[in-house]
Amino acid sequence: MYFAGLLGVPATFIGITVTAVGSSLPELTVAISAVRKNLESLAIGNVIGANISNIFLILGVSSIINPVSVLRSTLILTSPFMILISVILLIFIESSWEIRRKEGIALFFAYTIFVFLVFYMY
Repeated sequence: MYFAGLLGVPATFIGITVTAVGSSLPELTVAISAVRKNLESLAIGNVIGANISNIFLILGVSSIINPVSVLRSTLILTSPFMILISVILLIFIESSWEIRRKEGIALFFAYTIFVFLVFYMY
């Protein structure tokens, strides 16, 4: 909250950019390494496992230490966006059971659009 205030940006923006990217870099490194070695299942398992760990372990421990409050305005944007991206991901996978370069680019741009939406909505 303090860092966001110094920069004059919403705390949510810091959370979905700096914190998210910083905590996702190890998963990204493992996923890229696994895909290069033709271990795609390891890459998918790593991403799913990291997300489950972040949601349940990190959020749970943080809530034990100090209650975590979520702004309703944050949920109004993020929840539908997460559901939409999940559906799009299922459509990508269902079509050929592969996420190719063009789908990866589309997912990257979807995240970029999400970041801009959060920045301008708050």
